[in-house]
Amino acid sequence: MATVNDFLPLIRRTALNPVLTGALLGLRSLSPEQLNNLIAKVPKFLVPLIEKITSANSKLGVVLKVLFAWGALRIVNGWLNSRVLNNGVSDNTYDWSREIVVLTGGSNGIGLAMANEFAATKNPKVIILDREPAKVLPPNTYFYQADITDADAVYAVADKIRADHGSPTVLINNAGIGAGQPILSITEANVRKTYDVNVLAHYWTTKAFVPDMVKNNHGHIVTIASIASFISPQLMSPYSGSKAAALAHHEALATELRTIYNAPKVRTTSVHPSWVRTRLIDGLQNMNNFVCRELTPSDIATAVVNQVYSTRGAQLILPDAVFPISLLRSYPNWLQERIRCGGRGVKYEVPVQRV
Repeated sequence: MATVNDFLPLIRRTALNPVLTGALLGLRSLSPEQLNNLIAKVPKFLVPLIEKITSANSKLGVVLKVLFAWGALRIVNGWLNSRVLNNGVSDNTYDWSREIVVLTGGSNGIGLAMANEFAATKNPKVIILDREPAKVLPPNTYFYQADITDADAVYAVADKIRADHGSPTVLINNAGIGAGQPILSITEANVRKTYDVNVLAHYWTTKAFVPDMVKNNHGHIVTIASIASFISPQLMSPYSGSKAAALAHHEALATELRTIYNAPKVRTTSVHPSWVRTRLIDGLQNMNNFVCRELTPSDIATAVVNQVYSTRGAQLILPDAVFPISLLRSYPNWLQERIRCGGRGVKYEVPVQRV
């Protein structure tokens, strides 16, 4: 099924390309003689388009001006975003034969896909932290058993990793869990476990591995959050809340690296995928629709690994078509609620867990 996201690259290369729209607008500045000479040289099927663009009463000229401005603003905005997220400095010291990547939750799903993508490309050393090992580890990948919700266990395994391999330079907080239940039915244990894995573990891994990055002013921290960081739909309260908290932690860390720790070359990237076909959504039907298709772990892995190799920090919203959701809390309340409810009410007959 074709989706909006499939057409976005074409739209960016054409309608939102200020070089193209600017050139077309330039036709309006030609003298009648120059215009006639141009029409005589171009293929006949282009003549009506040129006449519409150059007509004083044509609305096409207004449309082109809007598209030119939009495309130009988009480029300037992207440049400013990149400059701010990377503190206006570059880091050309990366040597992928020497970099060490720590990847939580790397034994399955998105994490294992990232480990495989690293191995298939520049093959840096990858250290997986998980409760159980993958059935098959990619080349140059090592497994360390750890409960990332236990701070002392994380600190202990970090010491062992440094002793065995050296100080990691890339930290990918990928491990995550979630369950779809109404708030009045969910158990205390489920809520606590969700926040332990999706939020608190980020604090423990950050404290374990980031100090060496700060010391060397060299490193990259990647937070695998979710599009749910920006939206809290029904049945997803603990998951959405934890992903919003993970984003808040990530943003605070990025700010502190710049303002407190004076480590402007330590990069930060947050990743916000929509529906990804992993064990988290095994119980859900096919989520493909016209706005976006259901993603695969490989889709996320390719985007993340390429971003790490770029040595630049960023915010990745995947797929691009769901970007408007990241602006949800700026929308009018009536629109916010319609989006959260999917445009309709849903009735459930579920037991209520009372305190």
